[in-house]
Amino acid sequence: MGNICRSPTAEAVLKSQLQAAGLTDRVTVDSAGTHDYHIGQAPDPRAVLAAQLRGFDLSSLRGRQVTRVDLTRFDYVLAMDQDNLAQVKKLSRQPGEKVRAELRLVLDFLPGHEGQSVPDPYFGGDVGFTHVLDLLEEACQGFIQMLSLDAATRERLTHPDVGGVILFSRNHEDHAQLRDLIKEIKSVRSEPLLVAVDQEGGLVQRFKKGFTLLPPMAAIGEVYDENPRDAYQYARDVGVVLAHELGGLDIDFSFTPVVDLLSKNKAIANRAFHTDPAIVSRLSRALAEGLAEGGMQSVAKHFPGHSGVIEDPHFDLPADPRALSEVRERDTRVYESLEESGIRAVMTCHVVFPSVDRLPATFSSKWITNELRGRLDYQGLVVSDDVMMGALSQFGEPADRVIKARQAGCDLILLCNDDMAADAVLSGGGLPPLSQRSRVRLNQMRRSDRRVDPATVDAARKRLATLN
Repeated sequence: MGNICRSPTAEAVLKSQLQAAGLTDRVTVDSAGTHDYHIGQAPDPRAVLAAQLRGFDLSSLRGRQVTRVDLTRFDYVLAMDQDNLAQVKKLSRQPGEKVRAELRLVLDFLPGHEGQSVPDPYFGGDVGFTHVLDLLEEACQGFIQMLSLDAATRERLTHPDVGGVILFSRNHEDHAQLRDLIKEIKSVRSEPLLVAVDQEGGLVQRFKKGFTLLPPMAAIGEVYDENPRDAYQYARDVGVVLAHELGGLDIDFSFTPVVDLLSKNKAIANRAFHTDPAIVSRLSRALAEGLAEGGMQSVAKHFPGHSGVIEDPHFDLPADPRALSEVRERDTRVYESLEESGIRAVMTCHVVFPSVDRLPATFSSKWITNELRGRLDYQGLVVSDDVMMGALSQFGEPADRVIKARQAGCDLILLCNDDMAADAVLSGGGLPPLSQRSRVRLNQMRRSDRRVDPATVDAARKRLATLN
């Protein structure tokens, strides 16, 4: 529960805007002038933002020209009409205050906002603007989507250095369309490309329409404090449902579970299970078991961990001042004996640990080769987080970042939401060749034909509904 606003005169307008945003069933407004949101065990940033932007009629955007250029890195052009195009320019790719300032400039063009700050629904201060723009995305029509392959994309996917495709919300309209898109992607090459998605639950669930809405993992962690057995079942249920719903569309895997420790990090928030690494290990392994029951592999993320920093790597490069011994004692404990629990992939994080290396973990052989593969004896797939995030913008062109990640030990490197950057990397040459061992690891991520009994899936959905 948390406070949205304290203006007693705002209640009617607030209710109106929540209704326009389709959020009335998720927000409770009391009659005392203090508006509280009640969404299970954790705040819903969309509900908070709908209230804070109550002077901005969300419904007025429907049918207007609103063009999304790049969701992940906030390269946006928000155009209410053609006249604004000259004023609201494509956002800078620089991280930090530059991006935030320009995002505020964009918000200034929204009627009724006039530059007011939007409080962070988790930790105070300015909100992560991911949620502001996510709210606008859901409220508006006319976004550029990729619901089927165009000629340029099809040609790009034939390149031998492309190992797979990650799907986003903009790629999903309904089940039939999504199934056709995935079939189209997998038909491009004789050995089908891997198809993946970030479908965690809570804040990060790319596909919603026609899919089970899953709880944030922190809600399961809270249950663990009272009833470990129930929490274990809930975590396993999440895996079962994901494997059934994604596997039924021929998606190979989801980038889940999040094994970062619960902390004040803005990028992770309630995506994490718990503050206790032992509990995180138990629940993440339960989720992996559920995925495996439905023939799907899991991806533990983000190594070594975000718990020692607050900054969001989408914007800034965080630096964790802790000693290696402290990181080992807490964050990397969850990566011990990982493969024994059936988890065959790990995603890196864009965080610098100066006591270990001056480079972020994604570019650090000290972390990937020495620590993960050496001390922790992990031999599965290593995948980078998106190298186009703001945290890595100071490390050269996209091709430089891909090469650094490969040289550090990443088998699979994510480059998201920038076709021009992808084309530059693929056409430039110079990428280190993928080893045979890396190819085997990639092939192990393919979805198997194993299926979950429908009755088991239905039971899992019913149990999870009690957490939403």
